[in-house]
Amino acid sequence: IGMNILDSFNEFFKKTNIKQKEKLDIIGKVYWNNSISDSIYKSLNETNDWNSINHIITFNTLSSIYYIKKYNLNVDISVREEDRLYGKDWIESLSHCRATLGTESGASVWDRDGGVARELDEALGRNPHASFEELFDEVLKPHDGKLLYSSISPRIFEAAALKTPQILFPGWYNELIEPGVHYFELKKDFSNFEEMVKILKDDDFLSDLAENAYRDLIASKMHNEDSLGLLVNESLEERWGINSVETTSSLKQIENSINEVEKKYKTSKALSNFSAEITFGIQHFLKVINNPRYRGLRKFKRLYEIFLRYWTHLKPRLVRS
Repeated sequence: IGMNILDSFNEFFKKTNIKQKEKLDIIGKVYWNNSISDSIYKSLNETNDWNSINHIITFNTLSSIYYIKKYNLNVDISVREEDRLYGKDWIESLSHCRATLGTESGASVWDRDGGVARELDEALGRNPHASFEELFDEVLKPHDGKLLYSSISPRIFEAAALKTPQILFPGWYNELIEPGVHYFELKKDFSNFEEMVKILKDDDFLSDLAENAYRDLIASKMHNEDSLGLLVNESLEERWGINSVETTSSLKQIENSINEVEKKYKTSKALSNFSAEITFGIQHFLKVINNPRYRGLRKFKRLYEIFLRYWTHLKPRLVRS
């Protein structure tokens, strides 16, 4: 049949009043799905996803006693699973901070058959407290950098939609945002950290950053679901133009036909989805049980953490169905 690859990225709305965002100076709980890091900085024992592009350990420095005391910052940066925020809790926290930390999502290790992950698990089984640097030299170094993929993170759009100013590491960001226009760029060596602290006190500058990001990422409607749908439709029309099939049916008739098919196979579809979810759950259960990096009660704690995370993603799908 053939396949077209479309260039896309990971994403899916009042005047900004920065003075209302005063519960926190900085929030750092920015979580992704399981394919990437769990948070801006997360303990090595909590994720399988360790490569140079996702190892952003310097963000954790912001929560150190030194920086908190020296600059009198009120930050919320955590590395603990129990501090993860979901749904409305995340939106509430992101809405009430003067700025949020962020970076590109992506990967620099291509684990084709799961072998790299198994090596990491075995290494952590031997040394549960191994640092990233130790694991990188032992396991990741031969694989890192052969594939470099980075993309703007969905969290960039979330912050833009909530008009929360963003402090981001240097990156490509799909060339959708620019430093000094949509976000403040924090150098990875923290050489401009004092400048960042001053920016946090500049209401006008923070407002401009938030408004610009909202205008170009959200209000423009260039990156929403409708735009993605148009992109796909245009590609399909271009593809089908070679062997196009004419129809006298109206759009409404086509929609009704699709609804009839969905209704006809509703039960089989539900059973298929249920089977897929059960299979997914069993596979993850066995994976944790047989994983050498989790021992004793840690196995059950990890299973409980995975259940909570999975249930958070499953609930909306159950409601829609």
